[in-house]
Amino acid sequence: MIFTAKRALVTGGAQGIGLAIAEKLAAEGLQVIITDVNGPMAAEQAEHLSRKFRRSCASVKMDVSDREEVDAAAAFIRESHGPVDVLVNNAGICYPARALDEITEEEWLRVFRINVLGMVNCVNAFVGPMKEKQFGKIVNMASSSGFTGGISVSASYAVSKAGVMALTKNMAKQFGAFQINVNALSPGIIASAMTADLTYDMDTLALPRFGEVADVANLAAFLASDEASYLTGTTVDINGGLYMR
Repeated sequence: MIFTAKRALVTGGAQGIGLAIAEKLAAEGLQVIITDVNGPMAAEQAEHLSRKFRRSCASVKMDVSDREEVDAAAAFIRESHGPVDVLVNNAGICYPARALDEITEEEWLRVFRINVLGMVNCVNAFVGPMKEKQFGKIVNMASSSGFTGGISVSASYAVSKAGVMALTKNMAKQFGAFQINVNALSPGIIASAMTADLTYDMDTLALPRFGEVADVANLAAFLASDEASYLTGTTVDINGGLYMR
């Protein structure tokens, strides 16, 4: 792949899909900054990437739902490393499916603070330098549950991911004049720690296997690359045929 971008930030990048995306971008030659609510794990993974790819990767402890913490992290990153060209909004949480009347208000609020407002916080904190440079790539993590309403996940998660898709379109319209591409990717059943406790029927898949985190990472890298320069405001499915539209 071809990248004009030099520096990428991946939220929730200490494990699972986020870590796979961070590793793929580092392999493609970008300096990667991992942020995660688990600071020590993020630091460990950034050190691993630095050794593996012989480039300076970094980490910052960051809770995307805390606007002040996000703003402080963004200021630190700009001063220590420079502006971010690629922002991958991957951080998120998921609850297993349950009856709607069993979902507490606390769950709804927590999921939306992280999965939706967390993206808003990060974009507000990091998009400024992209506007100044007239260049940037924003990749948001949606989910097939945003289309289906959720199969094995809570309504709180499904609704939040539908919100991510709408947010992606809104951002694309706002930032297009600054040559900033904003897209989302929509994974289906991906083998990761987040999905380990969820139950799925393999017969629902056209491709009879769970997706791998590397599958999602490859798509995320494409959306961050120059090859996706005329793609914006869209949500790209990667679900093995779980949901076709």
